[in-house]
Amino acid sequence: MITKIEAVKNLPNIEDSDLFKAVDLALWLIIDKNASLTKALQIATKHYSVKAHINKYVRIAIPQEFFDKRSLGNANAVVRHKVAYQHGVSNHMKSIINDR
Repeated sequence: MITKIEAVKNLPNIEDSDLFKAVDLALWLIIDKNASLTKALQIATKHYSVKAHINKYVRIAIPQEFFDKRSLGNANAVVRHKVAYQHGVSNHMKSIINDR
């Protein structure tokens, strides 16, 4: 995984200070607070009133593998939830049959 400090080092020079602060905020939200890319961009845009290029700079700073690995982890959590639900339903049906 990547740290926020490493991600900031990957950034090219950003001359607009508000844009840099917005990108920095988005990186912090994504990496340290585990926010989604969309949510982080929305918050950074709203907080600094900068829309242009935040996504581009975040994508430069954070490698695609970071997002791929995190989305795979989230998908695994969804699958675990579905399996647990199905297991619970199965046990419930067995208890109904056995109670007859």
